[in-house]
Amino acid sequence: MIIIFRYDTEEERLAYMTEETDGPFGQGIIPHAKYCTCLKINNVIRKNHMGLAFEHDNTASEQDNRAFEQDNRAFEQDNTAFEQDNTAFEQDNTAFEQDNRAFEQDNSAF
Repeated sequence: MIIIFRYDTEEERLAYMTEETDGPFGQGIIPHAKYCTCLKINNVIRKNHMGLAFEHDNTASEQDNRAFEQDNRAFEQDNTAFEQDNTAFEQDNTAFEQDNRAFEQDNSAF
């Protein structure tokens, strides 16, 4: 049975990460059972830090971030295309204005 618990604040997480252990899985610092993944096999509880759940959340966030970056790149490409179209329009407008001035000069000659 796997049970995943979450803590409310980073301060709570850090407060529970100071419990030291010297058990069958080695010596080190583990989080409090309330904030870890517990796997019970033959009355033996293995504690794994919630880092696994947070890695999952982080992966989802990174995927969202990558999707946002792709959307942003697509927007930038669209914006670049719009700017190019706008530049072409301005060039056409400048040519039209030059043609109009030439026409006015020709017209004033009559």
